[in-house]
Amino acid sequence: MSIKVITIPWFWLNYVVLLLITLPFPILEITVNGKRVRTASIFECYSALIKLKTDPKILFVILLHILLTFFICIVVWTIVFKTSKKKLSKDEETSPTN
Repeated sequence: MSIKVITIPWFWLNYVVLLLITLPFPILEITVNGKRVRTASIFECYSALIKLKTDPKILFVILLHILLTFFICIVVWTIVFKTSKKKLSKDEETSPTN
């Protein structure tokens, strides 16, 4: 069922929009001596990658962002796709035929 979902163009548009919406959220916490100094947003991780600051932690955060967003998007779209198919089939069964 998930393969049918990823062929829908609206899924990919929704995925890109979801990636953009989640950019300002903090995902990386910077600590010194066990105390939180500040948090870094996902956008800061992408901008560090663009500036060629390749730290394994930054790459992990970016990969986590991409995969977690994709997973959430695919789960939601699969649920919506299944329920809409069920509703459509029920509507076709109850509709009068000539």
